[in-house]
Parts: sequence; structure tokens; C-alpha cells
Amino acid sequence: MRTDVRWVFGVSVALAGCASLQAVSSGQIGCPENEIEITDDQMGWATHTWTAHCHDRTYYCSAAKTGQDSAQINCREAAAPKATEDTARASSESAKTSDGAPAKKAAVDASAPTTVAGFSLGSGPAEAEAACTGAGQTWQAAGPDHFSCSAPAKSIGLDSTVLARFCDTKLCAVKLRVLSGLHSLSAFSKLSSMLRGKYGEPSDRNGSLPGVCLHNDNEEDCLKTGRPKLSQSWKWPDGTRIDLRVNAQGDAPELELVYVQRPNRVDADAL
Repeated sequence: MRTDVRWVFGVSVALAGCASLQAVSSGQIGCPENEIEITDDQMGWATHTWTAHCHDRTYYCSAAKTGQDSAQINCREAAAPKATEDTARASSESAKTSDGAPAKKAAVDASAPTTVAGFSLGSGPAEAEAACTGAGQTWQAAGPDHFSCSAPAKSIGLDSTVLARFCDTKLCAVKLRVLSGLHSLSAFSKLSSMLRGKYGEPSDRNGSLPGVCLHNDNEEDCLKTGRPKLSQSWKWPDGTRIDLRVNAQGDAPELELVYVQRPNRVDADAL
């Protein structure tokens, strides 16, 4: 999986075109770009760190801003890994496709989620209502097969409201609207890090930060002037998916986290 350097929040990397983290790391660690695997890609406002792996060796890398249009990339080799980690990585890197290229790592390593924010996917309206009101929140109808909860039954660490969708009386989708306002990029980064830590790297990433955001450490200016629109998705073979998206192209920034268990019945974008 190629990780786009443009996803650095608040750090501008002086590279032409759309360089990948593999390409950025290559010159630092002396390993061909196509033989580098990137993991632990962590994004924060004005920070970016990642781990590069090549030929059973591990390097910790970071991007540090040095000017308005440039950043310094540093990679340091890790201490010798544990034998079990060496074995697991060697097994992963030995897998090849028919043309001899390294096989792609699955985007999601964990099983599909069955609960979200204190609600059980597949539960009935009465159970979902009990979860909401039992947490001291307000439950009310919000349209055909839709109900709202004034806040999550179990906190996600950020203030948010909940919209629940039922398919054949079973909870099939939950949308969390995060009330982060002009801190939506920081909140997006926090949720992305949490999801990647639990489910692995996203299956899909869309959008990139406008140049005004890369050249400005002020998140509010980035949202108001650059009006970024970003999304990440995690998908499972049974059709379950998670969508994380931030959109600052309207009157106010919107940050949403959507869990869908029955995609054949639910349009996540229209939830």
C-alpha cells in the first residue's frame, strides 16, 4: 500500500508530484522503493511519523517542518526486533505474486465491528433505545426507520450525536456526527489513528490537503481557506464497512463516522 505524503497535517514536504512514503523513505534507509513496507503511519496537526520495513530491518521515520515549503525527513534504524517479529515479517515479505512482486498486505487485519458507541449492530429498536436512554441520553424518531440519540451510549472521546438506521427492524447503520467545529482536522486525525490502531490501515483513502493547509500551521485558516474534503474507509468481506470523512466545503466543517453492516440496504453517503 502506497501512503501519500500529502496526508501530512501541517508539514510540507518539498517533493515534486505525489510522492509516497516509500519514495521518501528510500533515500533515507538505502532500500529500493518497491521493497519498502510502511506501517504505523501516524498523522497529527503539524506532525507525521511512520515506520519503514525493508529486508527484515525496521526504521522509525518522521517529517519535521523546516520552512514554509519544506520539511526534513529523518529515519533511524530500530534495535534488533524480537525473533517472533522477525519470523512474522519474513513470512509476510516472502509472499510473492506471480510476477515476483511482494504480495499486498490486507488492508484490514481485525474482524468486522459488531458494536459502535455503545450500540450493538443487528439489535432491535427497543434494545438500541435502552442503550441510549440508559446512558442518560434522549432517543427520538428521526424519519422512517431512523432514530436519533443525543449522544453516544458509550463515549468515543469526542462530543457527537448519533443517527441510527434500522433494516427489517435490525440496527444496520450508525452515523456519528462529531461536533468538532474548527478542530475537525485534529479530530479526524485522532479518529483515524484510533481506527487504524484497531482495524489496520484503511482500504481506501480519498482527498488530499490543499496547498494552503500544507503551508500553514493554523488549523482554522486551513478549514476556512483550503476547505479540505478527506475520507478513509475500512471494508470487510461480509460487506461491513466504516467510513470516516471530513468536509469543510459547506457553510461549516462536518466530521462524520459511519458504520454500516448491511451495505446492500444502506447508502452510507445518504444515511
